[in-house]
Amino acid sequence: MHNQNKISRRIFAFGIVSAGICDAATPLINLNKKHSSLIDLSSRGQIFRNDDNGPFLEKNSLYFDPEPELIKYDVIENNFTHRIKYRPQRDFELTLTNANTGEKLIKAVRADTINQGINHTDLDYFLRDWRENKIIRMNKQVVDIFLQISEKALGDNNALSVQITSGYRTNKTNSYLRKLSRNVAKNSLHIKGQAIDFTIDNIAHAKLKNIAKEHAVGGLGVYDNFIHIDSGPFRRWRS
Repeated sequence: MHNQNKISRRIFAFGIVSAGICDAATPLINLNKKHSSLIDLSSRGQIFRNDDNGPFLEKNSLYFDPEPELIKYDVIENNFTHRIKYRPQRDFELTLTNANTGEKLIKAVRADTINQGINHTDLDYFLRDWRENKIIRMNKQVVDIFLQISEKALGDNNALSVQITSGYRTNKTNSYLRKLSRNVAKNSLHIKGQAIDFTIDNIAHAKLKNIAKEHAVGGLGVYDNFIHIDSGPFRRWRS
């Protein structure tokens, strides 16, 4: 009887721990659900600590990209002229997945509406620096480039799934990534909300690269498992 009681207590304790693990594995937010987010949306809401001691990022992260330095970094945004304005040619469903957190954003893009079905506030939050939970107003030019590439990649389909690997980065995140690789640009356009890294499901990487070449009027970096686009000056590079 004594042994049975000990075994019962162990099973109970294991069940409590397992429940905690399952909860921890659940994505922190899901923009498609109506209940409130588990993340603090205030300007002070953070996932990681402010101190630089301890693990700020996982060392084995694949989702940061070498990027050419920009000499006239501070004047790019001020002197930038909006060269394209995205106007969808057809209706389609766009599913965005954050490859780092697993959260999703689903949008119905519509050709006959004023804002094309894109809520930029939602998009800004989705493309936030997920490590620090900080938001910036994303540059509309890079968003337009991204949507043009996405629509072109549809082919005969009416829905598209996109994996976002990087959007906005705070200075702190970018500085940490530079510690992992000095090829990460000190003046990355991710810091200004002018860059997006992504890949599109069920499309050959070579085909995506060719579509991006056609529509990326700013910077385009091609990597083994994603592409980088930005609204800076015209440049091309490979990993």
